[in-house]
Amino acid sequence: GDVARVRAQGLLMVDLLRQTRCCNSPVVVVASAPSPSAINPSVLAPGLLDQQVELPLLDRRARTCILRSLLHTMPVPPASALDVSTLAPHLQGFTSHDLHILAVRAAAAAASRVVLSDASAIYAEREAYAAVDGGEDGAGGRNVGGNELQVTECKGLQITEMDLREAR
Repeated sequence: GDVARVRAQGLLMVDLLRQTRCCNSPVVVVASAPSPSAINPSVLAPGLLDQQVELPLLDRRARTCILRSLLHTMPVPPASALDVSTLAPHLQGFTSHDLHILAVRAAAAAASRVVLSDASAIYAEREAYAAVDGGEDGAGGRNVGGNELQVTECKGLQITEMDLREAR
């Protein structure tokens, strides 16, 4: 359906550019495919394109550098003890886009883990305080000895190796 239409339109445009020679500047066409075998042979027909450039998959070092960089751009910071290089061998075949998705999913997993952990702790804390002082103070916090307790931040919110493994 859509792929065939896009391919046909692209071939038509390249052919029209070649026939009209309307401009004196060279025209560069950039296209990508997951593998050379996925390219329709009509695109590679003689005289249509002058060059074909193949980019290899990322090696271990490149995956490590890219993932490390992506993790530092996430709203959830990576754990200081996180060693991305130990995970890189398990990400063979990942593209930079795949690594970006992995980083986003790991950040979401970290946030979920911490929020669920904090929610469980808050629930346990409320149950303990209810047993001691008979209930809530009605202000949305807990009143123990005149001090209201409020949860203002998620402590320990950071991406761990477990989050990255879950996100794969």
